[in-house]
Amino acid sequence: QNAGSGQIVRLPLVPRYIVSINRAEPLQYAMEHAELAIQLSKEGNKYVVGLDLSGNPLKNNFTNLEPAFQSVRNAGLKTSIHCGELPCDADTTDNDGATADPSPIIDFALKDTEKILAFQPDRLGHALLLTDDMFRTLENSPHRIPIECCPTSNVMTLELATHYQGDLVSGLRMHPRLQKWLDIGYPISLNTDDPGIFNTSASDELILVTEAFKMCDPWKITNIVVDSVSHTFQSDDFKNDLRENIMNQVKGLSEGFLGGFDLIS
Repeated sequence: QNAGSGQIVRLPLVPRYIVSINRAEPLQYAMEHAELAIQLSKEGNKYVVGLDLSGNPLKNNFTNLEPAFQSVRNAGLKTSIHCGELPCDADTTDNDGATADPSPIIDFALKDTEKILAFQPDRLGHALLLTDDMFRTLENSPHRIPIECCPTSNVMTLELATHYQGDLVSGLRMHPRLQKWLDIGYPISLNTDDPGIFNTSASDELILVTEAFKMCDPWKITNIVVDSVSHTFQSDDFKNDLRENIMNQVKGLSEGFLGGFDLIS
């Protein structure tokens, strides 16, 4: 809050660019984009920081595109890969109780996700429908891979609000993993996925999570935002400065609108 004016002063936007690879495209396409990202980085371009894999999860598999991601990793850039958008396991018993073969889609999703997790990207996108064993491995790892969580997108794509007349808050409470991530303090960031398609904003996502999981303490959602700074593809000095700026901003807002509140670490 700007002293004396009663107006909120927003922190300056700090843009960075992650080159995105469409899963449906061949390796040649991915390598061209990876090589461009590497070239820009070598030329001192501070804005290009990594490579992302997204798109239709049924198109192509990570193994075919892995060389592109290995090349940017070798060049010092970061990687973010969407996974777990398709079920990786299901009830595979038939009507007689015998073990049945998983469907081709589940088998594909399982093998593809195993390859992605073995690659150990710097961030995972969505990671909704992994097996319990996969989640336990992530949760118990000394170097937990941060997850980019997109609440509104997840509710809509998984149709979690179907039985709640489309209510996003009720739908989000049915999220397959978010409550657990919050309970155990798993490293996540809250994102929009695509603000145009899902008609949302970063602020809307924070409010949605706060309402769905009844976060009465304002520092709970604040800590998620502050902690997610650690997942940014930036230097430690940059992260420290950004954390300090965010905390100063939040403290100013708390004093101006809430009468102040104590930080809960």
